[in-house]
Amino acid sequence: AVEDLSKCLKTWTESSVCYYYRGVAYYNLRKYKEAISDFNKNIIIKDEGYYKKSILMRGVTYLALSIEGIPKLDSALIDLIYMIHLEPKNSECYKYLGMVYRMKDDTINSRKCYQYSIDLKASNDTYYEWASSEMYFGNYSKAKELMDTVIVHLSPEKLKTGYRRGEAEYNSGDTLSGIKDFSRAIDIDPNNVRYRGARLIYAINTIGAVKFKNIILEDIDFFMKSNKSTQTRIANMYMLRGYF
Repeated sequence: AVEDLSKCLKTWTESSVCYYYRGVAYYNLRKYKEAISDFNKNIIIKDEGYYKKSILMRGVTYLALSIEGIPKLDSALIDLIYMIHLEPKNSECYKYLGMVYRMKDDTINSRKCYQYSIDLKASNDTYYEWASSEMYFGNYSKAKELMDTVIVHLSPEKLKTGYRRGEAEYNSGDTLSGIKDFSRAIDIDPNNVRYRGARLIYAINTIGAVKFKNIILEDIDFFMKSNKSTQTRIANMYMLRGYF
C-alpha cells in the first residue's frame, strides 16, 4: 500500500486521499514518524474531506508513540481536544482521550471520557479500554462490571473482552470465575500464547492450586510443544510439571 500510494503522490503531489491513506498504512506498520509526516502534510493541504481525519489520526499516532515510551502525550491531548471541538459527538475521540488521561494518571477525566464515548456510541472496544483503565487504577470490581456488560457479545474477534474480565475477577479475589473466563477464551482460541500464559500463571499462584491440576498440566504441555517456546521456558515447564 505504501509503495502504490507513494507512486500516486509522484503524480498528484497534493493528493489528500493519498497522504491520508499512506499515513494510515505507515501507522499500521508502526512507522509512526512517517505517519505523522503524512498527516502533517494533509493538515497543511486542509482538504475538507481529510483534514479532520488527519488530525484525529495524528493524535492517535502520538498516543501510540507514548505507549512505546516516546513522550508525546501532550501532543496527543492537543489534537484530540481540538478534534472534539470540531466534532463534539465523535465517540472515538473521547475513547482515545480517555486512554491519554489514563496514561497521565488522571482517573477522573479518563472515566468521564469513556462515559461520554459510550453515551454517544457504545462499542465493545470502548468498554474494553475503560476496563483496562480500571484495571490499571486497581479498580477490579468496576473492570468486571464493564466486561459483564459486553460479555454476551463475545466472539473470536472480541476474546480480549473475556480475557480482561478474567483478569479483573482474579484480581478481585474471584479466582474460579477468572480462570473460567480464561478457559472460555482458550476454548475459542486454543493457540493463543497470552491466554494460556495468563491462565497458567494465575492457576499456579492460587492457594490450593492442585484443584486446577488438569488445567495446569494442559497449559504446561502446550508450552512444551510450542515452537514459540525458548529452551529456558521449556526447562521451566519440565520443572513445573514435576510439581504436579
